[in-house]
Amino acid sequence: MRSGSLVSALAAASAVQAGPTHTVQQKPRQVSLPPVTATGNAFFVNGERFFVRGVDYQPGGSSLNIDPLADPDVCTPDIEKFKKLGINVIRVYSTDNSKDHSVCMNLLAEAGIYVVLDANNPKYSINREKPAPSYNAEYLQSIFATIDEFGKYTNTMAFFSGNEVIHDKVETTRAARFVKAVTRDMRQYIRTRLDRQILVGYSAADVADNRMQTAAYFNCGTDDERSDFFAFVCDILSCACAFCNMLTPGPRMTIRGAPATSRRPAGTSKSRTSQATASPSSCRNMGASPTSETLVRWRLS
Repeated sequence: MRSGSLVSALAAASAVQAGPTHTVQQKPRQVSLPPVTATGNAFFVNGERFFVRGVDYQPGGSSLNIDPLADPDVCTPDIEKFKKLGINVIRVYSTDNSKDHSVCMNLLAEAGIYVVLDANNPKYSINREKPAPSYNAEYLQSIFATIDEFGKYTNTMAFFSGNEVIHDKVETTRAARFVKAVTRDMRQYIRTRLDRQILVGYSAADVADNRMQTAAYFNCGTDDERSDFFAFVCDILSCACAFCNMLTPGPRMTIRGAPATSRRPAGTSKSRTSQATASPSSCRNMGASPTSETLVRWRLS
């Protein structure tokens, strides 16, 4: 009887162990890319000139606020197309900083593709009509959370502190100092929280009446306040391309003018400065940027 019971117990145990084992999903291997830096009027990687060959990547359009980097089923086939096109940079307008982006970001890194991200989104952004109330603690926490999420990926090339906030209405120029404050806050946060620097720039609307003034304004002030690059969107027929180093439609970038110091990568020739040169008057024209000290005490956390 005892022998029969033992056989039955062993048979039952075998039946239990014969079922499928639970599969633990492994996180993707993180691929490292060298940082992109800005010196003079150009981008560099490891001291070599880096030319952007990129596209805007926002399936469904920016207004839908869909995060294409959080869904591997969306990004994976698109990355294969990017590779065939020879793309090395994508710009993404809307992301959700509460989601995991490791799969898509690492697939992009494996393909040698950098990512430029808008730190703002349709829910949290500077209101061009009423900028002061929108520059608040909740907004800044969203910006910083986006930096925390994407700052850990080496192929995060840059963040935009604003997108077309200053537009064709004269009163929208009042928002410029708040965008400049966001640039400063982002640069200080990156310097304090991350072990590397990430570029911070502004993407402007193609408005002839204020484009040059806006570029000059974002190129003046302290190092924290000045944009690393200035971009505006236009098509090849409507742009004089004073700021362009690319010949295809899309974002046009100019890098802030660098003083004649050791900021130039070793072994490279001295670059000419940007055409958007700063002057004391350009900093005064749109106002001083407000302080965030009383809004978010992130330095103490």
